[in-house]
Amino acid sequence: MLAILLFFGLGGYELLIIGLVLLLLFGGSRMTGLTREIGKGMKMFNDTKATLENELKGGLRPDRPEDSSEKSSSEEK
Repeated sequence: MLAILLFFGLGGYELLIIGLVLLLLFGGSRMTGLTREIGKGMKMFNDTKATLENELKGGLRPDRPEDSSEKSSSEEK
């Protein structure tokens, strides 16, 4: 997250000013709820991303190569 903010050229003072403006706009009680919801959303996003990565990695590795002889014997029955 910090790398993204540094990418936009935001330093410590700029982040402090943005935080103070948000505090003035939303108030203390709404800011805690807002940051809690942002945290829940980030956790859900990261969990979904990890699940998707695991499924993709698992899908790329074959479990067991199938023999052609097993297929032909099962098809004959």
